[in-house]
Amino acid sequence: MERPSRILVAVRLGDATPRPGPTAAWLATGLDATVTVVYVATELRSAAEVESASAIALEDVRATMLEEARVRAEEWGKRALADIPFDVVVEEGDVAERISAVAAEIGADLVVAGTAGRGAIKGMILGDTTREIVRHSPCPVVLVPAGPEEG
Repeated sequence: MERPSRILVAVRLGDATPRPGPTAAWLATGLDATVTVVYVATELRSAAEVESASAIALEDVRATMLEEARVRAEEWGKRALADIPFDVVVEEGDVAERISAVAAEIGADLVVAGTAGRGAIKGMILGDTTREIVRHSPCPVVLVPAGPEEG
């Protein structure tokens, strides 16, 4: 296996933990790798509901939500990755499918993702999204567990 040179960091925003960020930054520094932060904007699923309840066009709602998601992902990256340069990709759709697809599209060598804090017993079982990312990723996946304050 060649030395990884491109790292994809899958992030959740809002209640997201920055925990995968420092791990990705540490890996990127040690491997001299580039980093791409990927956020899948699942909130866009409700854009159609907003359109049906108002006079706002769906494309306007989508564009606004995508831009807000991009800004939030950039802010996350600045906090979580410190001084590591990074790109941001915002996608729509199924989280695991889009993370895996973007990993393939950018030629990622590693995917770094956080796991939700679920307590000691439940934490031994991966959540559905995490399991699907691991299952479909075109490259190795590094899972970063939630800390005690996050579970």
